[in-house]
Amino acid sequence: MENNKNNLDNLENYYKNIDKPIINDCLNKFNLKNLLELSTVTDLYIFTKQKKKEWKLKEKRILLKECEVKRRQKLKEVSESINELTKNKSKNLLLEVKKKNNSLLDEIETIDTLIETIEKDYPEIDQNNFLEKFSN
Repeated sequence: MENNKNNLDNLENYYKNIDKPIINDCLNKFNLKNLLELSTVTDLYIFTKQKKKEWKLKEKRILLKECEVKRRQKLKEVSESINELTKNKSKNLLLEVKKKNNSLLDEIETIDTLIETIEKDYPEIDQNNFLEKFSN
């Protein structure tokens, strides 16, 4: 129960600029709820504002592209930390690199999960219905 409250607080804080009814509606749909939660963990904003008034889910291809860019950035960070290790072989650095790489690999796995979720669940999201419901 405590974990759900923390997740909800994180979602509301991360998407604080978006109208609350939109977030609440997304949380009531399992595939969108999962997508929202993963987007907060990976720091990938899934909404865009159209015509300065209405919020809209980003297009699937744009989200996938943004995920791939984030994934490449994380892989680059892993590579850089390994290169750092080859220059300096101290035990402390080795432990630091292991810790950092484990964290980065966890982030990459989360991004991969987000990509899978987008590919699997995103076609089920009716963009037009979503827009009609929440546009002013």
